[in-house]
Amino acid sequence: MLGLFELPTVAALAENLDRQAAGDTQPIRPIARERGCPLSFAQERMWFLDQYEDHAAIHIRPVCFISKALWDVVALERSLNMIVGRHDALRSTFQQRDGMPVAVISEGRKLALPILDVSELPEPDGPRVPFSWHPARSCTPSIYRQNQ
Repeated sequence: MLGLFELPTVAALAENLDRQAAGDTQPIRPIARERGCPLSFAQERMWFLDQYEDHAAIHIRPVCFISKALWDVVALERSLNMIVGRHDALRSTFQQRDGMPVAVISEGRKLALPILDVSELPEPDGPRVPFSWHPARSCTPSIYRQNQ
């Protein structure tokens, strides 16, 4: 992809594409994850704010969808787990190692999709679950049901 922006002419780009099609390129190899991955600047900033504000989730934007349709909860849970399985960022948590923050990517993580009945609760928002960088709580989807 970098060749698209580095090569000055269409002819040079075509030659590069032909070379890639012939297999003269190095395959992309995954990086070693045993010790964790360094944080990006944005991740490091979020980690710092989390430490500075004593775990205040000031950067979290909860999302809520209201639907009157019937949902196939099993299919929704399976779909969410497939998405989480494909994207490292959704399985990442921040930890400190040798005084420095690192991103630790869990290999396999199964999300459960609990159904919480909020019909009897006095608040219209339902129960609140605080955000956490810890693996068990970093991604907490839920279905809130309200009988009307």
